[in-house]
Amino acid sequence: MALSFPGSPTLNQTYTLGTKTWTWNGTTWKASSSIAVYDTATISTGYLALPSGNTAQRPATPVAGATRINNQTNYLETYYNSSWLTIAPIGIGLSSYTAAASASALSSSGIFTNGSYWISISGTPMQCYVDFGLAGGPYILAMVAASTGTTYDYDSTVWTNNSGGVTTALDPTSDTNQVHSAFYLLSTTRTGMALHQPSVSYFHYMDHTAGTARSNANGATPPTPVTPTGTTIAANNIIPAASPARALGWWNAITAAGLTASTNGSVSYRYGYSHGTPDPSQFGWVRFGWSADQDASDSRDRGMGFGIKNAGGGPVGSYSASAGRWDYNDGNTAYKNNLKGYFYIKN
Repeated sequence: MALSFPGSPTLNQTYTLGTKTWTWNGTTWKASSSIAVYDTATISTGYLALPSGNTAQRPATPVAGATRINNQTNYLETYYNSSWLTIAPIGIGLSSYTAAASASALSSSGIFTNGSYWISISGTPMQCYVDFGLAGGPYILAMVAASTGTTYDYDSTVWTNNSGGVTTALDPTSDTNQVHSAFYLLSTTRTGMALHQPSVSYFHYMDHTAGTARSNANGATPPTPVTPTGTTIAANNIIPAASPARALGWWNAITAAGLTASTNGSVSYRYGYSHGTPDPSQFGWVRFGWSADQDASDSRDRGMGFGIKNAGGGPVGSYSASAGRWDYNDGNTAYKNNLKGYFYIKN
């Protein structure tokens, strides 16, 4: 059957005929979009097929009520009052109704852009900042420690509380203290930390026994001290428990921040969560990170990471910080530095 169109059309004039919208391009009528109805029943297994395209592919002369899927912004959008309005996000992790089961589920669906996503944690949709670029990830950003202060130092209740944190995504660009509910609720066997900046150059991750970040930081068995081999673990690499080397990525953060990085010179190294009670007791602790001793006394006179504290021994004296390092360097010189910290949970 021949199609019947208006006579003497003007350029870009549109005309709806059947299930298609046609546009006059100056020479001929061309179908510019189509909406296919695959079922006319009110309640059925049928569906309405909407046009999909990027922002540049929007109709040149849309009519009020025109609705489409923008596959560039991942939003359902409609044209009204002479502008395109976003109606609802479409896709995994983009709304509380489409919360992803994990950060890994986002990457499995082809998402690799750092940012805020909805993730189901303990059955509740929460907004989380997800980093896809750090090795061993993707990770949920669970804590940010400001570049100054002691809000999350070793004695902070943030480590011993049973609950807390926010359910909105943390902001890695803000130099403020932030903790997410995932810190208390999300069990994992892999956590990571970056100092100074959230960069692969200043990052390491560690595999450990299962538990929440809070439970591990508050009571995990400390790794056994080991004798160093004189080597270092490359930046952005995994740190095995009780590894006989220092974490080069965190070490890099010291110099990148314009601070002095002291020499290797330690006998015993430890990695992981809460390192228990040092001996002698006036020396330091680390909730998560790295600690070392310069002799066989096991005094733990170097530390780097989150929740650090030196309890008064040596030239370091009494010192604590949310993130950074202390170093009883040579018995005469002490380094005490706050650094901004980023704590990540594999999910």
